[in-house]
Amino acid sequence: MIVNRRILSVMLAAGLAAATATAGVPPRLTATFVQLTRAVATNSVAEWQADINRLKAAGIDTLIVQWTAEPPVVYFQGDTNDLRQCHETYGALENLFEAVKGSGIAVHLGLVSDPGYWGAITGRDPVVRDYFLLRVARNEALQQQLLDRFGNRAEWVGYYIPDEIDDLTWRTPGRAVLMRDYLALMTQRLRANDTVRTVAVSAFFRGRTAPDIFARTLLNLTTNTAASRVDALLIQDGAGVGDPPATYMPLYFQTVSGLWPAEAPRLWGVVELFAQTSHAAEPFIAAPAEPVRVSGQIASVAPYVERLVAFTFKDYADPARGPAAAALYRALSEPISRSARTPPGQKP
Repeated sequence: MIVNRRILSVMLAAGLAAATATAGVPPRLTATFVQLTRAVATNSVAEWQADINRLKAAGIDTLIVQWTAEPPVVYFQGDTNDLRQCHETYGALENLFEAVKGSGIAVHLGLVSDPGYWGAITGRDPVVRDYFLLRVARNEALQQQLLDRFGNRAEWVGYYIPDEIDDLTWRTPGRAVLMRDYLALMTQRLRANDTVRTVAVSAFFRGRTAPDIFARTLLNLTTNTAASRVDALLIQDGAGVGDPPATYMPLYFQTVSGLWPAEAPRLWGVVELFAQTSHAAEPFIAAPAEPVRVSGQIASVAPYVERLVAFTFKDYADPARGPAAAALYRALSEPISRSARTPPGQKP
């Protein structure tokens, strides 16, 4: 009998999840985004190690560095001649990799972030197509530099494409082909230079799009041929901005999961740990979310995805950032410590 390995892995994961729930251990976050900024770019190895220790204590085993360059900054000490807009360099990645060495933490590296992305994708089709071709060239140039600098790092396991897929721009067939072709070409070029590491991208939804339309759009954009298909699609839950309302959010994940075939990219859920405090026309400001809200997000998303990713521990659940962040960190860490001290078969 021939068994589809992907279906088998999903079945095994589902069985493990059911067994875990039966044992009284709730679903938990196992990965987190990391946003590199000038504020953390000069953190020492020791400072990163302290972060890593806190993350491991909370059950985190994977870091997704959202980007490794954002004009005019590049976050590693390499030759940046091919990234003409990035002339300001820091050794953040060097220190981060030293901190995770031997820790068991896996690292996904994001490519170049473009602050003009959201404006660029509103252009006419030929303009957007040319823009994406330029994105591929810039990201491939960055990839070569990352490989030169960190290619021998066993902790580096994957790439992250920081160009997020929204639920509105790509709904029509003519626009969809632009993003579909971009993801396919970007993935092909990354794999041509690196056959080992995986490729991931993320998407988000708002109340402006029905769940079934969102699900079918994502399926259309990401189910390319095996050689050009991303390995993982990360779907953001939208709780940080409250759109859509919390009562509707699980329906989006349920609908995507229900339509998702075995050969499509793996589904990961992004749990937003923040609550936006600024108004729409103001610069973005957010605070740590209430622990009870985050617990509800985890419970709503977990049944429909393979793993849960935080956005982000360092920004909103670092105990050093104040009482609210410390409270959220304790709430997220408590299930780990509780399960560790509860003998199997006994109620906590």
